Amino acid sequence: MALTISNEDRRISGDRVVIDAKVTFDTSYPTGGEALAASDFQGLIQIDGLIVHSANLALYRVIWDEANSKLKVYVEDGTSGKEAEEGNTDNIATLTCLVQVQGK
Repeated sequence: MALTISNEDRRISGDRVVIDAKVTFDTSYPTGGEALAASDFQGLIQIDGLIVHSANLALYRVIWDEANSKLKVYVEDGTSGKEAEEGNTDNIATLTCLVQVQGK
């Protein structure tokens, strides 16, 4: 499946475009993370940086894996507090996060 990008708000900062957007995951998370490309954002051809601002579910943490251009999701065990990557094919369609992307 794929990520859904919505609520894009863009502005220019020097020679870069800065986009704030909402990212929604889908019903089948792939081990290693969800691929995210510059072309997923309107008019962007390269991602220079991406910051994940927040996730809507408390036990989840979303990180940007720059080397592989993927968003990875980690979930904390509510009892032990240990964190592990979300399981392969898990349904996390209720998970959304806010991101800020800088690029050209």
